[in-house]
Amino acid sequence: MKITKILSAAAAAVVAVSAVAVSASADFRPVTGGAEYCLADGTGNYGICLFSDGTNKDNVPAMSVDIDLSQVTHVAFTFDVIDDADNRDWWDGMGGGAIVVSAHSDKTSEDADLYNKYNWATAGNFWGVIDEDLGLETRDDTQGILAEKVGDYTYKIEADVINPVANGDIGNLSLYRIFMQAWSFTMSDIEVVKTELSDSNGNVLATFDALGNVTYGAGAAADETPAADDNTAADAATVDAEAPATTTNTEKGSPDTGVEGIAAVAGVAVVAAGAVVLSKKRK
Repeated sequence: MKITKILSAAAAAVVAVSAVAVSASADFRPVTGGAEYCLADGTGNYGICLFSDGTNKDNVPAMSVDIDLSQVTHVAFTFDVIDDADNRDWWDGMGGGAIVVSAHSDKTSEDADLYNKYNWATAGNFWGVIDEDLGLETRDDTQGILAEKVGDYTYKIEADVINPVANGDIGNLSLYRIFMQAWSFTMSDIEVVKTELSDSNGNVLATFDALGNVTYGAGAAADETPAADDNTAADAATVDAEAPATTTNTEKGSPDTGVEGIAAVAGVAVVAAGAVVLSKKRK
């Protein structure tokens, strides 16, 4: 093990100690290319944008996934420990986060409660993995979401979707996104390689690759995407050819989501896991 690697690991642990109240997240690969549906940023958010009318406060361009949004009941994120240099050598299974929804309507006095209800609402938390091939049993089965191994250094998390459209709560929808949030993956970098949306019968409506390119499944019904209102339907059908600008979530850790409390625990886990990794000799 190079001394520079050891020093960098120690430095990471020190940083985590000084910021346990802040989300300690994995290094997500930036989304590049021309796909318009994916969003990712350095705070550990990776998500897909199902709908935007272009007027939301996060400045996400007008776009709409060509499915009936009210049929979306399930989301699955598949993530991979990036196979770069010795990145996988540091993987100890210590990592977790949540699946959250960010949906906005016009923020007026009439729908302020709905705005708060769906603004970074947590669908469930997850922590750790079970990987018999690597001898890892770090999964916390008391969490609402459990990571399952689906390949070498590759895992999948699934959750029921908090769907404001299906609930009929937001009539004038302006933005609807589903995110995987990573609060800590120790010193191993990860990337989301696939996102799947399904209906109540298990039919896959749409599949997104790592860059947000979409493939529609057999359950997709074209031209049934509900518009925010009659005035925005035409705009929603016109997809912006450019990828949306990287967004930074300034509201993550709000009292409504409970993210901040879990992030603090994750920060402590980073320090503990860092100490374990430093004392562990990889073959």
